[in-house]
Amino acid sequence: QIGALEERALALAPQMGAQEVVYTLWALATLCNTHCTTPNTAHCTTACKTHPATHTPAEPLLCALLARMERVLSPESAAEPAPIILGASNIAKILWALSTLGRLPGEEPMKFLLTDAESSVRDMSAAELGNTVWAIGGIAHQPSPALLSALTQRARDVLAHMTAADIVKILWGVAVMVCVGGDRKGGGLVTVVFEKALALVCANNLEKDELALLHQFFLSCQVGEGSEGGVDDSVTVTAGQLARKLKQKHTWLQSASKAAAAASPLAVHASEHLLDVSKALQGMGLAVEEAAQCSVSGYGIDLVVRTVAAVVPDSDKKEGVEGDLDARPPQ
Repeated sequence: QIGALEERALALAPQMGAQEVVYTLWALATLCNTHCTTPNTAHCTTACKTHPATHTPAEPLLCALLARMERVLSPESAAEPAPIILGASNIAKILWALSTLGRLPGEEPMKFLLTDAESSVRDMSAAELGNTVWAIGGIAHQPSPALLSALTQRARDVLAHMTAADIVKILWGVAVMVCVGGDRKGGGLVTVVFEKALALVCANNLEKDELALLHQFFLSCQVGEGSEGGVDDSVTVTAGQLARKLKQKHTWLQSASKAAAAASPLAVHASEHLLDVSKALQGMGLAVEEAAQCSVSGYGIDLVVRTVAAVVPDSDKKEGVEGDLDARPPQ
């Protein structure tokens, strides 16, 4: 049934409006991010972490939807007949979907989405805010000062309604902005959720995927503390304090989060640049594995290079190749 729906969506994609594209991408991301609560039973109809029926959206449909997004959110189309305003809920949905699917539209549509987000954040719910910060981290985007300010203010507004999951998504988003995007201006978000995180976050009220996100936050704090110079104390010191207090209050939280990260299946997406590098390495006679996952840490590795036995006797030797690192545990 899903295949037939995808075929129909592919046929209709060229006529879809902006909101229809948003909902279709969101639905596809939800399908590939859904876990079965009753695996290996007669009632198992969706994918779970140990169940092989995970749905992968058809590539032609994803390409068609992204192409349609390019068209409907282009500067020319967005201005006629009336300016397109997606609104808070749709912005949260589409950013989450793009990050979950590991696919980004062109520069102009992304610029439109993030500009619209600046004015829409004020209407987001706590859950939508958590998903949005998670998504911005997931696409390794450095938010503009205006967007970051809006996100921080909305976090203050909805703090009373945040769940532990919302807070962990925000912490992980900030962590990735720092470690991957190099943006060290997210300290305000950490400061806002500081006390709430201490009150709510513990292994008992987090799902495994959320624990995996928390491990990435702990890791980024360790990296920040070990860096020299150029570090904005507003994020590194504040985040480090929170990480230490969380681990002191819940002594087994660090080990639980690390175990969850290692056990979580991870969608690792190699960029076009990394694929070009992979081809070049293969042309040199090297065996390359693209979009791999470390079985120990659970982190994503863009390329794993196995040296040729004729050159190095140990043919199983592996070298991780640094590139557009995608260390994103699933949402």
